[in-house]
Amino acid sequence: MKVDLPEPFSRNFASIEPTDLSLEKSVDFHKTLEIIDFSKFIAAFKDGEGRELIVFETQPEISQQTKNDIRFKEQLFVVFTKDDQYIPSVFSLRMDFPLVAHLNALPFELPRCLCLYEEPYEELKSRWRGITFIERIREWLSLTAADELHQDDQPIEPFIVEIEARLILPEDYTPEKELYVYATNDFEKLITLTSYHMPQSRPGKFENDFVIIDFETKPQAGQIIRKAPTTLLDLEKMLNDIGGSFIETILKPRLETYLDQPEYHHHKLVVLIGIPRIGNDGESIVKTERIGFMLNRSVKEAIVDINLGAEYEGSIGKLIPEEPYSADLAESIIVAAVSVYSGFNSEKARIFNGLNIEEVDNKLTLIGSGALGSQVFMNLTRMGFSNWTIIDDDILMPHNLARHSLHSFNIGESKSVNLAFVANTLLNSKNAVGLQDNYLKPINEDALYENASGSVAIVDISASQAVARKLSDDEKVTGRRISIFLSPNGSDLVMIAEPADRNIRLNELEAQYYNMVYESDMFLAHFHNPKPQLRYSISCRDISGVMEQDNISALAGIASNAIRRILKETESFIGVWSLEENGSIKVVSQRGEQFESMEINGWTFQVSLGLIEKLKKERHDKLPNETGGVLLGMVDFERKTTYLTGSVKSPSDSDEFPTSYVRGTEGLESKLKLMDQLTNSGIVYIGEWHSHPDNCSLEPSPDDKKLFECIKDNTSKIGYPPLMVIVGQERIEIYNNME
Repeated sequence: MKVDLPEPFSRNFASIEPTDLSLEKSVDFHKTLEIIDFSKFIAAFKDGEGRELIVFETQPEISQQTKNDIRFKEQLFVVFTKDDQYIPSVFSLRMDFPLVAHLNALPFELPRCLCLYEEPYEELKSRWRGITFIERIREWLSLTAADELHQDDQPIEPFIVEIEARLILPEDYTPEKELYVYATNDFEKLITLTSYHMPQSRPGKFENDFVIIDFETKPQAGQIIRKAPTTLLDLEKMLNDIGGSFIETILKPRLETYLDQPEYHHHKLVVLIGIPRIGNDGESIVKTERIGFMLNRSVKEAIVDINLGAEYEGSIGKLIPEEPYSADLAESIIVAAVSVYSGFNSEKARIFNGLNIEEVDNKLTLIGSGALGSQVFMNLTRMGFSNWTIIDDDILMPHNLARHSLHSFNIGESKSVNLAFVANTLLNSKNAVGLQDNYLKPINEDALYENASGSVAIVDISASQAVARKLSDDEKVTGRRISIFLSPNGSDLVMIAEPADRNIRLNELEAQYYNMVYESDMFLAHFHNPKPQLRYSISCRDISGVMEQDNISALAGIASNAIRRILKETESFIGVWSLEENGSIKVVSQRGEQFESMEINGWTFQVSLGLIEKLKKERHDKLPNETGGVLLGMVDFERKTTYLTGSVKSPSDSDEFPTSYVRGTEGLESKLKLMDQLTNSGIVYIGEWHSHPDNCSLEPSPDDKKLFECIKDNTSKIGYPPLMVIVGQERIEIYNNME
């Protein structure tokens, strides 16, 4: 079948037999066309450069009513390159193929070239097959027919194949703000241009800096690029199509401002075109797309070439009278397409991390910005969390660089202030505030609480028990409390988080955390640290632990993920993640329990509701006999508060009778020693408990009073308040004094 190829292909390609095809992909494509349905081979061609071209017909699946002029049978052709460095190009054979989205912009408008893939060809090569290529073409035609191919976040203008530069604009770019543009990279001759609103001190690696000529079109509903401009005259004609002379009305006036600024005369030129896009309502502007073109002329050369000025004895002046630009000279000025990128901000961080705006819009206060804290902070910042108050009085020391997220040029400076600076510059924000202050002993208490005000959560990563306990009681600032810290050897991550309504406080959760560690068989070495301490200066406090950065980094990722998850929930949380030597992670977690509080003789005794139920069950299981055991918990002497969280069951050698109970000692000493070791003395022996039978008073018997005196003698030696609990049929009674 005779096929007439369109220009420019008809000049270069000659017809061949399909048996003369030699390129691997063209041979595979032809064989596939011969055996599949809905597509058929028509003709083959080859050019002097070894490229091969196959014309074929295909039948996409389309409805009777189409939104774009895609037909039931479409004739297309594919061009395969000899070195297989570029994806095979697909063109429509008919010249009236519609101007739709997802076409490639080439130096010629027709025939139209289909843009089939978003992935680079290098990623597609390993799975490219003739059958999948044909099916992708048919899918492209079907979706285009229904106008369903284009995504909302994709630009309307076609993809320009030959890109020679990338222009990175500031996130807050507007045409009104002055830009300073520098060539920062030219790897594989693809120039990267980075722009700023302030002059930068740049290394003199590249010969030219650049200036931007901004131009904004009238609002557009469709495409303005029919083919890729290759000269300034092409660009002028393209922009003329939407009204106005670019060279006379935009380029000349802008270049005129540089006539008396010789420092810019050797700068190269980039034309930046903003295209306001009209929404579906036909009126509102939904976004502004930007495309760019780089000229192969300096400012000085362009002034001369467009007849704005003339050079005389090394100086340049304006032509008087003015002359219009010459089409021949405009055609001699080469333009190359520039990909335009907008800077980074919190919204982009959120979108690229797949988060919703409600999640990152929360204000957080961070206390402690050391190794773990700084990495958790940077994780969340890179995900779009920008509204921070960071409280830490520490400065960055050289040894901190082993695990801290800041850089060596921050040594000797405030950790919190510099982290806030990094967050603000990274996200183009002013929402992060760093306070070099001590939460426990603030220098400027008003500023500290004013900046922390409005936080949905106070995240304590200070690794300070004193900070966590002060946070529990602190009513000067709002927000639930989350405490995060590492085990002494850095292999376990601990997180305790209050519920949203704060009906369980951080100190109550701390006591339950110790109890969870004691009752689990996972944490035999949780508080054990065989690693040496390193002294980094002469002060007695200049000691740092040995912890692997990769462990800290992994646990920081877990922590930032857990913070995000907790902020979406309302319940409390206690969790421990343990890194194993083989790289696996073990997790133990539970919800926190509320406490029943009692004030006795100046001490507050808080009993977890879970412990109350546990004691009641043990009592019930031993009826009609009495039973009892040892009480465990955490003691806070500063706040005169005892937290009852656990117990040891009645030893096997105990005497249990319907009207009396004598607690035994079998195995008790070893259990208490193990408890002390596993919890680093976080959980201690607190006192004794025993039950009374049904229908009996909870008043202590004479024997109970003798027992209490014994408890008092033992606990007074170690400074603990004496404690005895009697468990009855409906309730419990706590005794701290029996006088």
